[in-house]
Amino acid sequence: MANISDANGTITIRVRTDDTEKFIRIWNILSDRLSRGEYSTQFDEIGIYSPDIERKENDDGTVEISMSDTFSGTGRWAYQENIRYFGSWLDYEVNEEEKAFLEQLDFSVEYSFTDYEPGCCVFYEMQAHNTHIAGMSLRDISNVIDGSCDLEISASELISNGLEEAECIADIGIGRKALMEWFIADESDQHVCELIREVFESNEGYGKFCREHGSELFHYYHEYDID
Repeated sequence: MANISDANGTITIRVRTDDTEKFIRIWNILSDRLSRGEYSTQFDEIGIYSPDIERKENDDGTVEISMSDTFSGTGRWAYQENIRYFGSWLDYEVNEEEKAFLEQLDFSVEYSFTDYEPGCCVFYEMQAHNTHIAGMSLRDISNVIDGSCDLEISASELISNGLEEAECIADIGIGRKALMEWFIADESDQHVCELIREVFESNEGYGKFCREHGSELFHYYHEYDID
């Protein structure tokens, strides 16, 4: 079974058209299809509810309409795989009428995001885009990586990217034994120390503790690591 990565960032959709309603229809088709499936993309604002539609007149007299939105998404091992297979996946997901509509237009989907998969210690940021040229099959949509770099798996980087969840405690090396000893060292009451041991020696108790206090522990334990 593949590990699932968590991505966060911004998606911009650009369409070469002077018809705002046509653009909105494309946005709604793409955002709806992207949100489906096991490895999905969830937008913060959907379609006509976003106020950030921009119009630009190109040098050749054509008009380009674009809109950006922040998103969170999941990927199979990496969100980059979603971008790689976007064309074939979109071709499969849309109906024949939507396919005919999309294939007559120039449009692109641009991504800027960070992605984290703790199982294989994958943490990176990337800029990429998919491009469709009018007349081509959706399956032939191109995918291009514009830039990427690996990020350090540290408290400061994870926190700055909104990833200080409970599961990150183990991912960055806060072992159960070290965490237990840390709590006991600050506790003089022997009875309380025994209760702490019971909690941390029980998988269920330890998991519950981390779920309830994960963010607090993450910040406090790694205070030295935060710029």
